[in-house]
Amino acid sequence: MQENNIISTPETTTLVAVEQRKQSIFLIILLSVLLIVSISIAAFFAYQTQKLVKELTTLKEQEKVAIDTSKFVVEPVATENSNIYSTTSWKVYKNSENNFLFKYDPSKYEPVKTNEQKLATENNAGEPSMVDIFKSYKNYLPPKFIGAIKLMPKDKVEANSHFSVWIFDNSNNISISEWYEKYNYYPYIFGGLTREDALAESPKNETVVGTMKAYWGIPSGMYLVKQTYIQYKSRVYLISSDMDNSEHNQILSTFEFFN
Repeated sequence: MQENNIISTPETTTLVAVEQRKQSIFLIILLSVLLIVSISIAAFFAYQTQKLVKELTTLKEQEKVAIDTSKFVVEPVATENSNIYSTTSWKVYKNSENNFLFKYDPSKYEPVKTNEQKLATENNAGEPSMVDIFKSYKNYLPPKFIGAIKLMPKDKVEANSHFSVWIFDNSNNISISEWYEKYNYYPYIFGGLTREDALAESPKNETVVGTMKAYWGIPSGMYLVKQTYIQYKSRVYLISSDMDNSEHNQILSTFEFFN
């Protein structure tokens, strides 16, 4: 009995080859599509990841700025038109001897001249001389006193608040930092002040009084009295005040020098 053998013909071989080629092309196309889809998905996730990282970085930077700035208390800059203390009815105090002026509330204060001896009597139970007291602590003389003006509360109770301007000779034109290093808080306080405390409480906060650069500090041993130092024409002007911040700033906003 003879077996039936399939005889391959050229036509059959061609059809098989064509079919195999179609399958290969389909497989290539399928793999290409899958590759493109995979790349697209990877690119999408990479983009989303990059976007998320950028947003997180931005949030962290904003949070850092918020934390850093929260450490500082920004004092509002008082202007003469401020509604807190209107200066419309205020009087002008003009000191022609020392070339400065400022406005004050005449219903509350009266400007009076004062000197080192009066301050010695007020603060040191009648000690004979502020100069002698300073010299006994520092072993050298204090700055040369030129003059001082003080806003005296009309109710005569000095503990209420005070604002005063002290003028000293500065013929050597030393800077405010050098002045403070040498004289500390003269004529208000000295002696018993360590170098560390003096440096920690130095007037290193920069501000502007009138048009002049000034520096202020708050000595811890002086009941939150703000000391503001201005260097002007071979003189140092020391403004001392324990008024509330708004009134203090309002007076300083009217302070100016003239020739």
